[in-house]
Amino acid sequence: KSGGKRQQADPANLPDSSASGIYSSLETSGIYRSDDLGETWFGLLDSILYYQTYVRPGGEVDISDIDRLSNGHLFATVNRAYGVDYSPHSIDSFLRSVDDGQTWHEEYPLHENFDPWEIMEVQDDPGHLYLFSQWDRPFYYYKLYESKDYGLSFHPVPAPYFNEFRDCASMSQNPFSGIEYVCTTGNGTWKSEDNGDTWQELRQPPFSTMGYQHINPDFVSYVNRGGTCVYLQRNSDPEVLEIHYPNPSVDYAQANLPIVSVRGDTLIGMYIREVYETETNILITVESPDLGETWGDPITIIPMEQLAHNMRPEYLHSEGDKYVSVTSYNGEASFIFLLNDRGEYTDTYTYETYGCDISIADGYLYLFDHDEVKRIPLGGNQWEDLNYPYYQEGNGSPGLVSEEFEEIYTFGGIHGYRYLNDQWQMLSVVPYGGIQSVAAIPRHGQEPILLLTTNNNPEVYISTDGGWEWDPIPNEVPWFAHSAANGEIIYDPWRECIWVETAHGLVWEGEEWFNDVAEQAASHPESFGLMHAWPNPFNASTNVTIRLTRPGDVTLTLYNSLGQEVQTVLDKQLNAGEHQVTVDADGYASGTYFLRLVTPEGASVRKLSLVR
Repeated sequence: KSGGKRQQADPANLPDSSASGIYSSLETSGIYRSDDLGETWFGLLDSILYYQTYVRPGGEVDISDIDRLSNGHLFATVNRAYGVDYSPHSIDSFLRSVDDGQTWHEEYPLHENFDPWEIMEVQDDPGHLYLFSQWDRPFYYYKLYESKDYGLSFHPVPAPYFNEFRDCASMSQNPFSGIEYVCTTGNGTWKSEDNGDTWQELRQPPFSTMGYQHINPDFVSYVNRGGTCVYLQRNSDPEVLEIHYPNPSVDYAQANLPIVSVRGDTLIGMYIREVYETETNILITVESPDLGETWGDPITIIPMEQLAHNMRPEYLHSEGDKYVSVTSYNGEASFIFLLNDRGEYTDTYTYETYGCDISIADGYLYLFDHDEVKRIPLGGNQWEDLNYPYYQEGNGSPGLVSEEFEEIYTFGGIHGYRYLNDQWQMLSVVPYGGIQSVAAIPRHGQEPILLLTTNNNPEVYISTDGGWEWDPIPNEVPWFAHSAANGEIIYDPWRECIWVETAHGLVWEGEEWFNDVAEQAASHPESFGLMHAWPNPFNASTNVTIRLTRPGDVTLTLYNSLGQEVQTVLDKQLNAGEHQVTVDADGYASGTYFLRLVTPEGASVRKLSLVR
């Protein structure tokens, strides 16, 4: 009987292990089977119905992975449950079927609060399973477990590999050689040729899955998100150093931040610990006189009991006096902890929302929220409201302020905005919603080159006229195809390059390349981007040329100056090549309009002026 009871499957009660079929787990949808190589599917388990009936009425459940074991059992991982308010609740359970999916039994073989994800049975070693599991308090920690009894019980991978595999990201097995592989997010890739008894590390480039980066005139440091290593490269030395902070005891979790400062062979670093037993976060800065070989006593220790599961190094900044900021949220308010580059604590700033973007420039700390922009003098205690007049959906609006230029830029929802001479100005619509990060290259006597990334589109977008028109960076950029859902983008004025955090690693491109793109856009606008509109300004209609290198669905939408959609000009599939479309604005009022093109190759935005 399928139900919420914690029944243990009887290994002796086995069906015919020769049963065939393809099985698929579709998270909240359930478990399905196909007997004709995927042509048709039928359901074995409706996970929503199962969860609502037996576990928590009104909620849902995510089923992450399913596999048929060598004893004929079907084994599925249940990694996350959601209540009626869609808040996550870990239930750490597994579903097992011994009758080819007709009935299912729920089991709880994990002793810790970890969410089971991916499972794998070792070739030619019946019952020997590996489980990739995660825990998101306070950081995403990934662990590797193993079972020798078909998943009836699991235990962490034994020392000395437990610490190395704490940040497990994925695992696989070579079906021809039987070698098992484990990939981590901070400690390299490992393989085992003896069914997991011993493991050998495979060296790989340290920048494979970068998280946070920190730049200043003298060095660049990086840290893998969730990892335990920091990588440092100084301008004076091309070698990339791998640095480990002081190892915590097994009762602690550790999250490292990039190196704060370098003076000769002396490093200042910072890391965060959580004491599991007391649920206390501790932010620590520490000094090493010998490039990380040994570490002295902590310079700064900031205990934060009230921030038990939310201490996250979300933002790092180094401008002016080289301050470093770390942001946290306790469920009611956010806290910005500010330290100088000597590792010394300076100030804490508080605000009442979550997920804001922050910057430091001209002696001020700037805060960009979804409905306000504020600043506070460094060392001050009173926020100044800059009277941001627009409301943006979502948590925070990426903001940009720099000592290099006078403007303040912020992006969110569907528009960009600029603050200059104590006035806000609405700029163009943006190519895609969900702006993740923005950067700018200052240009003397000209508008800065603006760049932005989104969290739902792989392109990096560029504007050469201060945010009025946008185009994707051309596809010949070497890392374009590897940038699914980009993260932070940073302009590094000391090395004249752009850093982009992508889903597959940290990449960069020289400023000279971006300036060449900007000059091309300024001198030959008709040859740049996916779309060209002429005439512009126009009276009643304008002609639009769309260029596609491959076929696909295309939408062309006209917006007014308030960001309101006024006309869907085109919404159809087009072949590769050039296409001519007429935008008819007869009957519209004079003013500024924006034309947004979305194609399989990206998006473009053009500013249009309608003159009667």
